[in-house]
Amino acid sequence: MKNIVFKLSLKIIFVAFAATFGLAPQADAQPDSKTSPPLNQQEFDAVIAEVGEMIKTDENLAGSFVVREATPERIERLFNMPEITQQPAVIRENGLIFAGQGKLLSFDKPSDIIGKVTAWFPKEVAAARARQEMSYFSYLHLYGPYPGWHDEPAAFLTLWNCMPRVAWAIESTQNPFMGRLNSRNPFMSITDNQSGMFDFGRCVRERSGRRSLATIKDNKIIKVAPRLYEQERHLMGMRVAPVLQTKFARFLAENRCTRAGADDCVLNLLMWSSLSADDPNLAHAIRDLERDIAPDSPLPALQTPSAQNPAGYEPRFDEYLRRAAFLRAKLLSVLSAKQAWPANALATTLQQITHLQLLYGEALSAVKEGWRVNQIYEIADRNAELDPKYALTLDAGKTPAVQAAMTAALENIDSEAGCHQVNALLGNDPATRSEFALRHLIDHPFVCGVQPDWGWLSQGKSAQAQELRTQYLALLGTTESGALHETLLNVFTGAYWGCFSQKDSPSPDSTVRPDWWLKTCSAWVSEPKTVSLKLAHSPYTLSKAEQFQRVALDGIPNKVGSGVLSEQQDAWLAGLVQGMDASVVQKMQAFAADLRARNVIVEAASLWSHPHHRTALITLSVYGGNEAPVLAISPDSFSEVHVSDRFGYSRVGGELAYVSDLDNDGNLEMWLGDTSHFCRQDDTDLQRNLDCSSNTAQMGEMYGDTLSYFANTPHPQSQRTMPSPLLKNVQPAIESARQENQHCNSILIGQVLVKKLKIDFGGGERNRGEVIDLVCKPHPLHPEQTIVALFYDLPGAQNGLEQKGFALAVLDMARKKVLRFYTDTIEEDASIRVQEYGLHLDTARYNLAPGVRALGVRMNIGYSPRCAEGGESNYLTLFVEEGRQFRPILKNFAMSSWSITDGSNNCGYGDAKYTMDNLEYTLAVSDTSTDGWRDLELTAHHTIERTEEKPDDSTSQATDPGLKPQVTTQLVGKFRAKNKNYFGF
Repeated sequence: MKNIVFKLSLKIIFVAFAATFGLAPQADAQPDSKTSPPLNQQEFDAVIAEVGEMIKTDENLAGSFVVREATPERIERLFNMPEITQQPAVIRENGLIFAGQGKLLSFDKPSDIIGKVTAWFPKEVAAARARQEMSYFSYLHLYGPYPGWHDEPAAFLTLWNCMPRVAWAIESTQNPFMGRLNSRNPFMSITDNQSGMFDFGRCVRERSGRRSLATIKDNKIIKVAPRLYEQERHLMGMRVAPVLQTKFARFLAENRCTRAGADDCVLNLLMWSSLSADDPNLAHAIRDLERDIAPDSPLPALQTPSAQNPAGYEPRFDEYLRRAAFLRAKLLSVLSAKQAWPANALATTLQQITHLQLLYGEALSAVKEGWRVNQIYEIADRNAELDPKYALTLDAGKTPAVQAAMTAALENIDSEAGCHQVNALLGNDPATRSEFALRHLIDHPFVCGVQPDWGWLSQGKSAQAQELRTQYLALLGTTESGALHETLLNVFTGAYWGCFSQKDSPSPDSTVRPDWWLKTCSAWVSEPKTVSLKLAHSPYTLSKAEQFQRVALDGIPNKVGSGVLSEQQDAWLAGLVQGMDASVVQKMQAFAADLRARNVIVEAASLWSHPHHRTALITLSVYGGNEAPVLAISPDSFSEVHVSDRFGYSRVGGELAYVSDLDNDGNLEMWLGDTSHFCRQDDTDLQRNLDCSSNTAQMGEMYGDTLSYFANTPHPQSQRTMPSPLLKNVQPAIESARQENQHCNSILIGQVLVKKLKIDFGGGERNRGEVIDLVCKPHPLHPEQTIVALFYDLPGAQNGLEQKGFALAVLDMARKKVLRFYTDTIEEDASIRVQEYGLHLDTARYNLAPGVRALGVRMNIGYSPRCAEGGESNYLTLFVEEGRQFRPILKNFAMSSWSITDGSNNCGYGDAKYTMDNLEYTLAVSDTSTDGWRDLELTAHHTIERTEEKPDDSTSQATDPGLKPQVTTQLVGKFRAKNKNYFGF
């Protein structure tokens, strides 16, 4: 049959439908094929000729075809003749349409069907099996079943069309769950060429194995009466389903789990459960066969892949899939045939699924890196049709009883080893995920990354959602987790916007904010994020008396430019909390150890304290870290304060300007913003032309270890007891520290330097004009003076090279006077890129001689192209002040460099194996002198790292965790002064 469409009248179409619904002639049962003689030549020619007429008939009119010569008895005899395979495939395909009322299409087990079809179509089946995607219709197309067929032939063809492709693509002795790593949709039916989801029952019930409406083009019958066509297939599914159920039950009872291939017992249970999960006989079969499957037993031992096993296929992963398929069938039965199972069957089954998922996780963790671990994960992803979790998405799996049983089964899963399994089992059901997350929020927020469905909770469209939302809101004020507190307020107040504006209510079409929303805002969100110094919704104004005082801490023992930390930094940090509670000391020690482990250098620190408050803040400026740490310390508590991204802290315009505790509740407020535009309530406000009445900041209040929303919860005098003990520990630093009133305000700096540089300084921190980078620092010997360094654009290019300007100056900002000044040009080439954040003022104690202290400038402007085998940066220049000038005495010395000493990085594409030497220099003033000036000791710190290719991911590489970096330190030599310059050893 070639799907030829004839020009038929509607009358003929509906006559054809009448025929297909049982009016076609019924043939009597035929004798057994084993005793039937072959066709003689005359019979053979007559049958072949009539089959040829069937070929010309539209597929959906086959039921009305009047049979004269190709009776079921003759078709059976024809297909038992060896000569049948010599006939064209189209003859054989259409010939089987006439077998629907005979015994040719009989079977006892799935392999009977595969065996017969393979015998009749040997070349076609072999060609289909050879294709990786297991293509079928390109080689073989069996038509039917049709309503005029007997039940068993209809079941024969339905099972052929609907059984998973893997069943007919493998040998009868093979495990159908073996080596599924690179198979494409192995459990999809061979008639389903659109959906990748395996559902044997849907294929039988809704399509009886026939191709879907969408795949049959220009079919007149379907276009005229699609509902009638669908009804035809539905009725056929109702007829064949009991036949298939009986076949499955009889075969499994007689053979148990002794067969392989298409007759594998788990594969048959999987098909049966998809077809009729409510069948009590299925429940009996599963309970009877469970001891053969042993789903709770350990997985097979790990084997070593050989040359014949390059993909790393393992019996343990094959067995995992087989057991997962069995438990899917069991779960479907437990959910749908409850009367056939004990009362505890659901809880037991979910525990088995959880246990199996954990075994799978342990099996993955034992796999070595060279085993293409990511692809092994795909075993589950490419065979999601076998995953038991999909059974929980059915209506029967959405009941509260099922949700409670599932969350109980997950209680004992280890939060690290079983995270993949937790998420897999929870699926996407909002109620289940929200309930599971709630159970763990107090002790372990968001176990395995499982977060509630916040949108579902906020909308509260069901009684269950409203009840769970109430339980989540009850956590506010009762949990010590500041991050959880912040998250709850973010999601349940729309990031606070709906608390202060009617138009910002929970949903766009809402005109009235819900009562629960208003209560949450009233209790926990007293002010929006952006506030003025006089709060709009609370009776407070940030006055000078309320502000915590800021002092810069001196004596930080980091060596100049050090890339390798010494224990002195740990000791300095520990000294800040000396004499405090033991828990505070331990936490500070752990914090210091973490900095060392991450090679983070503390470059500067500030103490924020108040004479009547027991809690103080320490803010750190660090090199090598992604954030600027903030530490909250009291005599008996220590925490590193997390500032969420919504405040913009550690980014441009996100500096800490004020600290306060306006409501005296012990929870400090942090005021963040562009500090150059903040009022200090001193003379500098007038110098900077600031309007303090309109001064605004982003303000939040600390809750636990997190900067969250400001809540006005006054506790008069509760915290005004004594100053922080930190004041005593850092008293020497405070006495020598300076209040940094002069900030790097580009407007003020430009007013002083514009006559010297004649460049555009822009209109503020966010509009730098021609300024590329600008850094400022108080002079270490003259606190009233400000050191300024900047990069700026130069017009045009010289000799085809782009040039940038560099300037260094000492300014008296109060008198708007330039005291010392120096300029230079920098040529950009393949190894130099001048950009923002490339400048750093180095004011370490370079005391070279009595009255001579050098000032350092570091330029992090080195650039390494992708294909580079090495590079350098962190160029240090030391200057001495002579009158109104600066004189460089050590110029552009690269304090950092790297080079590939073995192998190649393959231009950074990630598939390389190489050894890298990272070199950091430190500079220290020596005890020896030359020509009256102190020598400078140069020490090299080498970190040797070996980088290995990741076999499972050709786009990235990583340092082999088994090869620890080798760190060595050696004294390179001394810079000795000659004519008061350090230009060589």
